[in-house]
Amino acid sequence: MGEYALRKSDRQSIKIGTCDDMYYLRYEDQDKVVPESGSDFGTRWRIPFPDEDHILPGDYDSGFRQVDLVHRMVQYNPSEEEYQGCKFYRLDCIRFFDGSLYPVVCGYESDEGDRWSYSERFRDDWINILPYIEDEDLKLRLLKYL
Repeated sequence: MGEYALRKSDRQSIKIGTCDDMYYLRYEDQDKVVPESGSDFGTRWRIPFPDEDHILPGDYDSGFRQVDLVHRMVQYNPSEEEYQGCKFYRLDCIRFFDGSLYPVVCGYESDEGDRWSYSERFRDDWINILPYIEDEDLKLRLLKYL
């Protein structure tokens, strides 16, 4: 089921996501749209990449854009899922849970394949994720979620 909203800047109807996944909307851009009847905001949000600042809500080319996490991650939040151990990790999206925003990480057996070929997906803490993000501009932006 798709989630749709009216973009305030131009009163255009846009797709913001599907069920809990707000593929085409950043958490901080919620105030730029009004959900249409039968639609609502989900719990997982698009990562706020600085190079996408010029893009209006709903106008992103694709769903969640992931961030490769350098080196092997050694910490995780085991409360949400059983940790399996993978060779390659990506920051997938941002999740609103219990009044806070958390990183959602996907683990892969290799760095090949699409974002849906993950072996595990779990919520973690920013303090565990930020050291593994190479893009300093993005890292500075994500610090606000701590």
